[in-house]
Amino acid sequence: MALKKDGIFLCADDRVSFFLTYFPMYDSIATMETTLKLYPRPIESRVAEVLADTPVVLIAGPSQAGKTTLARGFAGKHGMHYLSLDSSLMKDETLNTAPAILLVTILVSKVPDNLPTMLGISAGTAAISIGTTGICGSKGAGSLHPELGDFITSGGVFSAERLQFFLWTVIGVFAFVSATLVQDPSTVNELPQIPDSFISLMGLSSLGYLAGKVARKPGPIINQLAPPPPYTAAGTTLRIIGVNLSPRAQVRLNGELLRTGEISVDSKVQTDTQFVAELVLTPTTIAPAASGVAVVKVSNPDGQSAEI
Repeated sequence: MALKKDGIFLCADDRVSFFLTYFPMYDSIATMETTLKLYPRPIESRVAEVLADTPVVLIAGPSQAGKTTLARGFAGKHGMHYLSLDSSLMKDETLNTAPAILLVTILVSKVPDNLPTMLGISAGTAAISIGTTGICGSKGAGSLHPELGDFITSGGVFSAERLQFFLWTVIGVFAFVSATLVQDPSTVNELPQIPDSFISLMGLSSLGYLAGKVARKPGPIINQLAPPPPYTAAGTTLRIIGVNLSPRAQVRLNGELLRTGEISVDSKVQTDTQFVAELVLTPTTIAPAASGVAVVKVSNPDGQSAEI
């Protein structure tokens, strides 16, 4: 639509128009290009050459490759009008009256054939993991504040299955992103293929993660302390209320380890010998509270812990 100076220039989308709307200091595409010093586009001279004797020019390429910017810039430099096909009314009117068309299309990159399989493994692992937690119980709450170590620990205890799953995820993402970035942006029209061996290894990694989750016992979670802290007077009876608390758990109060005789369970209301919902503490001495130290820390025999 834009062979002559008085012709019309047509583009399939209007992202640059959006930019100019929200950055009004650029009153035209030419001003924006001059101010921002956009990368030169060698293909621009080829577009001008083809338009000299061809009524229709197609600029094709992957999304975000700069097709619209090239088209808008070309129109501005050559005194052409710019129209967007986003408006169906304008599209119909333009196609019926314009002498020539310079058309920009967006190509949607082809996804790898086995990408749905990879996404299915990922979604399936997440769904089974949630179901396993509901059936077998949650892992221990761990440290009071989130830590990087949470990626490879379960309730504060090193977890081999979480480590391999974390490392495999990092390696897989790095490999896929690297394979994408090494491609020439001017020629790429599809995402890199995912090797079938990669999918198999991903499935084994997910299976190992789920197996470890099933085999590991649930860990302690503290929901409430009664009465609430702070604690200073010895002889005070405290109650730790939560889930998956072991009757044989170690308990620290203000960082000080309590003796076995200071921890008990009300056997009249709690008959489970593996986990209980309440531990009763009768400390003979109470250490002063310290900054950065949890008021109460419960550690089950398998090492999983919870703080509050």
